[in-house]
Amino acid sequence: MLQSTLASATATTTYVAFNPIPIPGLSDRLNTFGGWATFLAYFACAVAIVVGGGFIAWDKITDRGDSKGVKIAIGAIVGTMVIATGATILQAAGGQ
Repeated sequence: MLQSTLASATATTTYVAFNPIPIPGLSDRLNTFGGWATFLAYFACAVAIVVGGGFIAWDKITDRGDSKGVKIAIGAIVGTMVIATGATILQAAGGQ
C-alpha cells in the first residue's frame, strides 16, 4: 500500500485536455502576440511595484498615514500571481 502510494506520488504524468491543432500561418503570430502581451503585463506589474514603493516612502517621509502605496504594491503582486497562473494554465492546455 505504501509503495503504490509513493510510486503514484513520484510519477509524473501529463494529461492534455485536447489535442492541439496548430492554425497554419497563424500559430507563430499568436505565440508572438501572447509573448508580448505577457511581457507587457509583467512590465506593468514591475512598474506598479516601484510606484507603490515610492508611495510607501513618500507616506513615511510626510507622515500622512495614507496606505495608498501598500494597496498599489499588493495589487501589483496579486496581478503578477494571476499572470503567472494564467500563463502556466495556457502552456499546460497548449501542450508546450
